[in-house]
Amino acid sequence: MTTRPTTGPGSETTTLAVGDHVRAERTGASTGTWSRYAGREGWVAAVNRQQFPDGRTYVEIGVSWIRPTDARNPAVDSWFRADELRRVPS
Repeated sequence: MTTRPTTGPGSETTTLAVGDHVRAERTGASTGTWSRYAGREGWVAAVNRQQFPDGRTYVEIGVSWIRPTDARNPAVDSWFRADELRRVPS
């Protein structure tokens, strides 16, 4: 039995941290509801890491469209794979 990967290349690790200013960008073709997020800027509110039993890791980034004001309970508006976000230079 062959297993299909559940993550795309580039979504296994991230250097983004909570509070980073980011822009939603996709390198491949955009389909479905993606157009509502393309080019939108926000702040990283949460970083979730998951490790599968076979050793693969997966990272998803929670983004808030307004700057989070409560670090203990950030409001996440949308979730993205790590490879769908780019850090915005300060």
